[in-house]
Amino acid sequence: MEQEIKIYVAGKVSKDSMFQTSFWREPFCRELSGLTGLAIKNLDPTVFEEGKPFDENNADLIFGRDCFMIKSADAVIVYLSDDISVGGSQEMLIAKYFKKPLIGLVPKQSKFFGHKELYGREYKNWTHPFVKLTCDYIVHDLEEAAICLLELFPDKKRTKDISFIEQVVFYYTKNYLPTDKLLHSPDILTSQSFAYKGLIVDPEQERMLVIRYADRPDVAEKVRGRYGMAGGKIYNFNNPHRDFSRRVAEETGVKAEAKLPFGTWSWSYERDNQLHNIFAIAHLSLYQSGEIQDPYRNNESDLDRAYWLNFENVNIADFNEDEQPLLRSFFDYGKVNPFVV
Repeated sequence: MEQEIKIYVAGKVSKDSMFQTSFWREPFCRELSGLTGLAIKNLDPTVFEEGKPFDENNADLIFGRDCFMIKSADAVIVYLSDDISVGGSQEMLIAKYFKKPLIGLVPKQSKFFGHKELYGREYKNWTHPFVKLTCDYIVHDLEEAAICLLELFPDKKRTKDISFIEQVVFYYTKNYLPTDKLLHSPDILTSQSFAYKGLIVDPEQERMLVIRYADRPDVAEKVRGRYGMAGGKIYNFNNPHRDFSRRVAEETGVKAEAKLPFGTWSWSYERDNQLHNIFAIAHLSLYQSGEIQDPYRNNESDLDRAYWLNFENVNIADFNEDEQPLLRSFFDYGKVNPFVV
């Protein structure tokens, strides 16, 4: 019995493309099936029930249907023709959002691959950076795509997810931003970091774990003496949840596990004549083990210590200004008990 694999083929949809038809995906998949011996199910965004075309003005329908297909696929193949449009490039990132293996079919000597002269420099066997980093595999024709499906796919360790974007931002800021003088202007953010914070709930779902910032003149006024959610900057983008657990343990002595994300926010601060921007994701998190460190000790000089607060005693105004809107929305959303996970 043939192995069945569901493929979403990203690329041009317009009949005016290089394929001269909107319906090129089915013969593409038939040929790929013949080369691999696999029963390929073509999840085709251009096919709909006969006599019932979709309303192309309904953006939620069109975008949502494509996303659903990509989420359902075993792999995504993007045909990077020179005339590929915005939809195809968006679908590449959607594949990474759902952590789907992405095969980039890049014809040789095309807009995206080959010998190039850019800004006065010549490059041999150049691959467009946006293609090279987004795709898990690069092939140049259908035969190579077939070999990729048979021999390489699926290598789960090689499949990237959307966090690769955070990884390359970190790579740039660490290795090149210090010498990229153009971006050192005061009106441009010169440092950007990502953080996980947790609304950490005890096993009885009656208390939340918080940290308190030190009440000292050298601590920023908007957090001075106030509560905040535990957590911190993420450096391991391959496993941010592990980084989150480590940071919580460092700050509180408690081990916790991040569960459901429930909001995002950002803030900026200036230190050493440099502007720092933090983008944070808040997670509903569960206590696992450990006791609060008392007295609190570690290298985070802005922090005082950690506390368990009863939900009935929580006063949003006691929290730092950046977290108040997020916490207020969260508590307003579930007045009865929003903490059942």
